[in-house]
Amino acid sequence: MQGVEDVRLEIKLEGDAKVRGAFKKLQDLGGIKDLCVRQAQMMEERGKAALGTPGATPRKTGDLRKSLMTDTQMQDGAAVGYTMEYAPHVNYGHRTRGGKGYVEGQHFMEANMKEQAPIFEQETKEYLQRFIDAATQGG
Repeated sequence: MQGVEDVRLEIKLEGDAKVRGAFKKLQDLGGIKDLCVRQAQMMEERGKAALGTPGATPRKTGDLRKSLMTDTQMQDGAAVGYTMEYAPHVNYGHRTRGGKGYVEGQHFMEANMKEQAPIFEQETKEYLQRFIDAATQGG
């Protein structure tokens, strides 16, 4: 995929061995990948949102927007990106034909991530708390 943004989630665990054990179990069951897949899907949804929405894919013909997809087949995560080869040039900027000028990037992927970050952070905290509560019940 072209124009893939690398999304990393860093979780600092503080607590007793039960909490760390619960998190390890969650990781072994694929729960962390589920979180990554959810984030990628949220980014895809926002990218396909109406023009004027922060993080929405810019449009001329609509081909770039249609090429936005989520790859959930990764071993330990997910990715969201565009299949059109010109996606990075629209996002980051590029020289004009002939090299005499420069077109500023629209940075829509970064805007998308900025909009999604607080939502994803809250969802992740709630998800982890539910799992830890369930895994540590009963002593």
